[in-house]
Amino acid sequence: MSKWVLITGGAGFIGSHLVDALLAKGYGVRVLDNLSTGKRSNLALHNPRLELLEGDVADAALVARAASVQRRWCTWRRWLRCRPRWMTRSART
Repeated sequence: MSKWVLITGGAGFIGSHLVDALLAKGYGVRVLDNLSTGKRSNLALHNPRLELLEGDVADAALVARAASVQRRWCTWRRWLRCRPRWMTRSART
């Protein structure tokens, strides 16, 4: 499944269970958490479909980056499949 979900507070008790459930269903998950009460150990950070962004939801720039559709969760192996469409178009003459 190629759908991705953003969860704020995903490193907490309830959020981490939601993250686990979404990962089990095949979703990719981006977690935005300041880790004030949540813990890294609550997350399956070894999963390639999980990304943790540390920061506060009061930081507008970080929230915009976290919610960005253009920013993709790519490893170098998958780079060719994840490039935005404009990068794969041939130059028009």
